[in-house]
Amino acid sequence: MAKLQMAHDLGLSASAYGFGVNIFFLGYCLFEVPSKILMARVGARRWMARIVISWGLIASAMTFVRTPAQFYGLRVLLGIAEAGFFPGIVYYLSQWFPTAQRARALSRFVIATPLSAMLGNPLAGWLMRFNGTLGLEGWRWVFLVEGIPSVLLGVITLVLLTDSPEHARWLSNEQRAWLAERLRRDGEDSAAPHGVSALRALAYPMVWLVSAPYFLWDMTFYGYMFWAPDFVRDTLRVSPVVTGLVTGFFACLGAVAVLAVGAISDRTGGRFQYMLAGFMLIMVGCLSVGLMPNAIGRVAGLGLVLVGDMTVLVPFWCLPTVLLRGRAAAAAIALVNSVGNLAGLVAPALLGWVKDATGSTRSGFLMLAVVPLGAMAVSLVLRRQTVFASNTRAAVQGLTPNAVSS
Repeated sequence: MAKLQMAHDLGLSASAYGFGVNIFFLGYCLFEVPSKILMARVGARRWMARIVISWGLIASAMTFVRTPAQFYGLRVLLGIAEAGFFPGIVYYLSQWFPTAQRARALSRFVIATPLSAMLGNPLAGWLMRFNGTLGLEGWRWVFLVEGIPSVLLGVITLVLLTDSPEHARWLSNEQRAWLAERLRRDGEDSAAPHGVSALRALAYPMVWLVSAPYFLWDMTFYGYMFWAPDFVRDTLRVSPVVTGLVTGFFACLGAVAVLAVGAISDRTGGRFQYMLAGFMLIMVGCLSVGLMPNAIGRVAGLGLVLVGDMTVLVPFWCLPTVLLRGRAAAAAIALVNSVGNLAGLVAPALLGWVKDATGSTRSGFLMLAVVPLGAMAVSLVLRRQTVFASNTRAAVQGLTPNAVSS
């Protein structure tokens, strides 16, 4: 949203803006796995608090950017600060919620993504109206205000968060014992291999196979995230406030998709079919953006891209904690997230280059339409491999193959 004004004030072309978006992922991906390892040593409470406090301070520091070089530098620092947060939360929740409830738990965390856009985009559009107040451009107010809640919530995290259920004062001894036993049974019933070290997990072929559809998913997600406001404004020829309201409405639809898929996925025990359905929605949405003859249809297609992205996200992140356990799962989650987010180096720059070359991002989204096809193909291979591993283990133990086959 800030880009609607910031690009002009800093003299950023579409390609230069795309580079600034990309360079965030340089620090993010390089520090993802080390950050996750440090969290295991320091503890979730302290490390999560460190992440969100430093993230908020750097985000607010964007207020004082005057040159493209300063913009690039703070983007790198922001990536380093944020590294480890998302995989850390995914692993953290796996230590609290049994497998049968994990998609719902993840959906209540992941819903923060669309909710932040649903509330933040209209707020950003409103803040831009303060252009010139106290000598600050409107986009500077956006950065200044957005960083403050993160710092405050980081301090609250230090007070309220506990590293594990064993330290939760709000659980009784009976509740803690029940949860520990339930999680232990989940581990025994899982097809995940025993005794895999964190280092060995990084070379586990299944981890790299899981990384592939996530990389392709991130291509479409970051394409949407960093170019949707621009596309809506230019296509509908509306103000930043209306742009924020439109993208906020799309985020509302994404939030509904997150909660619905999380609940249905847990109830049915299925993961892959919802991932495939989400990738199909993304493909249809990208094609609509590129091919629809009228502006409303193209913008509606853009909304469909986000709904598809949110449909994929929750069932996907249930997979790594089933395939591996313990510290191996923590390292694998960090690796999958790091590899996936390398797409952030590709998609925004691709769309920026296309816009500079053609004057529109429509062709860029048309190119992104082929990405879900690859993701669906890899997901089908992953499903086959997962079913095979599950059935083999069940046969060895004389059990009935579990519901992972769905």
